[in-house]
Amino acid sequence: MNRRKAERWISRAMDGELSPRRLMRLERVLEADPDLSELRREWSSYRGLMRGAIRQPAQTTEAAWQDVRRAIRLDADREQAEEMGAGFGWRVKWASSFTITILFLLGAVFFFQYRAWHRADLVARADRTI
Repeated sequence: MNRRKAERWISRAMDGELSPRRLMRLERVLEADPDLSELRREWSSYRGLMRGAIRQPAQTTEAAWQDVRRAIRLDADREQAEEMGAGFGWRVKWASSFTITILFLLGAVFFFQYRAWHRADLVARADRTI
C-alpha cells in the first residue's frame, strides 16, 4: 500500500468510515511503518484540538423569531398570572379582615350579653333588702 492511500485510510478510520477488513489491513501497515503510526497519533491529537474548537452554528432567523414569540407569550402569561394572583390576594385579605371583624363583634356582643345576664342573675339572687 502506498503512503497516500494509507493516509486516506487513516483519515477514514478516524472518521469511523473504514470497513473492519480494511481497518485490520491498515493496522498491519501501521505496525510495519513507524512514520505512518506517528502520523496517526499526530492526527489524533489534532482531532482532539479540532473538536474542542468546533463552534455551534449561528441561530437562524426563524429560530430567533420563535424565541421572541415564546418570550412574548411567557411574559403575557406571567402578567396574567400576576393579575390573577393580585386579585385573588386582595380578595383573601378582604375576606379574612371581614371574618376577623365579624368574629370580634360577635365576641363583644356575647361578652356584654353574658355580663348583663350575670348582673341580672345577681340582682335576682340578691336579698330584697339590698
